[in-house]
Parts: sequence; C-alpha cells; structure tokens
Amino acid sequence: MCLALSCLALLPGMAGLSGCEGPPRLPLIERPPPVLRITHHVGGRHERMLIHGGLWYQTFGRELLVLEPSEGSMISGVPLRAIGESGAVTDMVIHGEALFAVLEDDGIAELSLADPRRPVVVRFTSAERLGIRPRCLSVADGEVYASGAGGVVRLADGEVVYAAADSAGRIVTSNWGPVTTVGRRIYRLRDGEYIGSASALLPLPVGSALPGAFAFIRHGDEGASVGLMHSDLREVDAQKATVHLDAPVHRVRVLDDRVWVVTEEEIRGYVLRDDELRPAFVIPVGGARDVDALDEGHLAIAGTFGRGIWRLWEDEHGPGASWASLHREPGGLTWAEFDGRQVLAGGGGVAWLYTAESGVQPSGEDDRPATRPALRATAIGAAAHIAEDGRRAVLSTPEGRAIYDEPDEVKLYCIVAVDGRFWLGHQRGITVLRGRDPEPTAVMGRLRLDGPVRFIFPLLGGGGAVYVSEFGGLGVARFEEPRSR
Repeated sequence: MCLALSCLALLPGMAGLSGCEGPPRLPLIERPPPVLRITHHVGGRHERMLIHGGLWYQTFGRELLVLEPSEGSMISGVPLRAIGESGAVTDMVIHGEALFAVLEDDGIAELSLADPRRPVVVRFTSAERLGIRPRCLSVADGEVYASGAGGVVRLADGEVVYAAADSAGRIVTSNWGPVTTVGRRIYRLRDGEYIGSASALLPLPVGSALPGAFAFIRHGDEGASVGLMHSDLREVDAQKATVHLDAPVHRVRVLDDRVWVVTEEEIRGYVLRDDELRPAFVIPVGGARDVDALDEGHLAIAGTFGRGIWRLWEDEHGPGASWASLHREPGGLTWAEFDGRQVLAGGGGVAWLYTAESGVQPSGEDDRPATRPALRATAIGAAAHIAEDGRRAVLSTPEGRAIYDEPDEVKLYCIVAVDGRFWLGHQRGITVLRGRDPEPTAVMGRLRLDGPVRFIFPLLGGGGAVYVSEFGGLGVARFEEPRSR
C-alpha cells in the first residue's frame, strides 16, 4: 500500500476535486508609497500683528493667535494650514468682519470675525487660483488686494489688476490713483507708468499733520531710508522728514504721531511734528518683525524671538524701557548640535534644548557663532554634495552623475543621508531625493517650512530625522504609511 498521497482529491470528502491545483490566487494590491510627514514641531516666527477691537491678533508660523492685550495671554489659536503644507503667515489685514492672512507664496486664508475672540477659517485660495505667489495684503478704496511675485490681485473678483515679473508691494491710493511698488520703484496700476521711488508705502493715519501723506521705505544695498511723502508721492523733506539707517528695515508702523521703524537689531521710534521726524525712542530688541500700540505707554512687539509687551516709561509695575511680559520661542537658529536624541541650538540670544518628539526648553544664554551645516553626504552606493553656488545638488551613483535643481533656484543649505535617501534643507523647507539608481534625483517627498532649514540630523536607529530651521523652529519628520480617508 502506498503511504504517500500525491493528491488532495484522494482525501475523504474531497472526491469532487480533480487534479492538484491549490486555492485560487488573490489579486495583488499595490500599497501606496509612504508619505513624508512632520510628526512633531516646536517654535516659529511671529511675523505680523494687529491690535483691533480690544484684541491682539498675532501670527505665529501658520497659525493665528488671539491674545488678551493687557497681558498677552492666549484666548484662542486657529491653525490656517497644516505644518509642512505651506509657508508661514507673512501679512494680514482686517476688512469689515473678515480677516485675511497670507501664507507666503502658497495662498490666502479668509477668516470670519463674527466672534472676534474665536475666528473661523471660511475660505482658502491657493496661489494657483490667484495667479500670483502672494506675500502681502492691503486695503485701498474699500477693496482688499493681494500682492506678490507675479503682480497684484483684487480678491473680490480674482482679477489681476497689475502684472509684474518681480514681486509687487502693497497698494495705496494717491493723487495718481492706486499705485504699487516693485523693487525701488512706484508704478500706477492703471497703466504701469513709473511715478516715483520707494520700496514700500503706507498711508498716514486720518487726522495726521500731513493729510493724504504716506510713510515710505526705500531699501538700499547696505541699509534703508524711511521718510514721508506727500499725496503726489514727492518726498516731504529729504533732510528733516527722511532718516537713513545702516540696517535693513523689516517694518514701519505709523501709530498716532509716532513712527516706529523695525530693524534686525533694534526698534527706533520717531515723533511726527509738522513735516519732521524727530528721534524719540530706541528699543534694543533684536529679531523684531512688527510692533503695535497697546496704549500710550506700552507696545506689543513680536518677531523671531517670540512676543511680548514693552513698557516705555516707568509705572507702578516696573521700570521704563523694559519688558512688562515676554513669551519666548526658538528662533534665529544658526548653530546646532545633536547627540542622537536631543538638539542644542541657538543663534537668537537664547540656547534651546529640544528633545525629539517631546518638547523644547531654554538652556542658557547663546554666545556661540554660526556653525557650518553638512554639505556632503554618503549612502550605500551613492554620494552627494551641494555645489559651490548653493543652487544644485550633485549625486554620484554607479550609473554616473546626476544634478538636482530645486525649483525657482531656491538656495540649498544642507544635505544629509537618512535611511538611504538624501534629505536637502533649503530656503523653503525640505526635499527628499531617492539617491540611488534608477532616477537618483527623483523626489520622494517635500515639506514646506519657514526656512531656511540649516540642519538635518538622522535619528539613531533610523526612521526619520530632526530638522532645525532658522526661522521655522525645530521638529521631527519621517516617512509614514498614508492615512486612510
């Protein structure tokens, strides 16, 4: 008797089966590729603020914060886009019961202020739909305009009212009609006629000593000029009403009879008297980006360092020329060290200790110079480096050499091998390349951050990396399985 059964058909109960075929094969299901995501993030830049209706509206990265003005305490926060999906908020305006916020180069969020303490996003308009890459906003003649790379768009109907090869500035209404700035020139929207010289314009408040006049910024190679212009866009007085600074100017705010000029190293205050700007204040705050008045003796100040309330004069709560309150955030980060789990980084006056996917805390004063990021990387079977011009990554594999250019000639700051791929840190965030044949320059993932991303450190044991962005904060990014919808 044969002991070896060669066919399942011989088993009891299986008489109906013939042959030795196995169970039917299921069709193969292709799994979607993993997606690059930010799994933890801290820090960022406070770029713009508005004190309006008894509330302090403050941008923080991609978020809008609503603060209580007297102490700067949080009332609510509204994420405008997910971290990694867009640039940070660079400007905002309030028109009626709506607040408009620009996410740099990526789109515009419109929020309802029906409940001013808890704004709600009602619409997001992408840069593709706008037809420009937006960077700033303005209200002129009752209309809201978005300006940026490509020109100026009227938001009410989406019409491009001015086309520009370079980036256009805010809109103001002058004796010449609505005008904008491009570079150091003023152009009329209607016909593109060149009118005068300025890099930015903002109207003086109603009731000022110079009705219909403007404050202007004119950027130069080594600094900037700030002054006053009549409604015909002629300078009021180049000697008495214009000041020259040896540092770039980030922002000018005209609040009642004071003109506040925000530079990287300090904030300067001038009193507007008749047709003259008279120096009155110097506030030694580095990294500031914006300022607004809370009352006669207190300013709200925000920037790369965080946000706070500055006391101009001594009162019952403390001395003059000092912080009445201060909330710090990691910013201005130009050096970093990593031990496999924790990053020590600084560059903005305070050193910060970041524990991956946990949190961040101040770690003493920052007194270190900027450090050089990684410009070369090696993976199994491939090597890569950033070219001297900082615009290209050069990859070498057994098949030869390949060149990768980030779109728009964005500057590259670092390159690191993580889990066999090459991660590039640049002005607009992070790009991950395959790094091996075939197609070593194929893009496997992108993250949009408020850069530049100066440092990337692989996590020990693989599975992602820690990034350090000069103005965007710190965090962890990794490839994950796509989330089911």
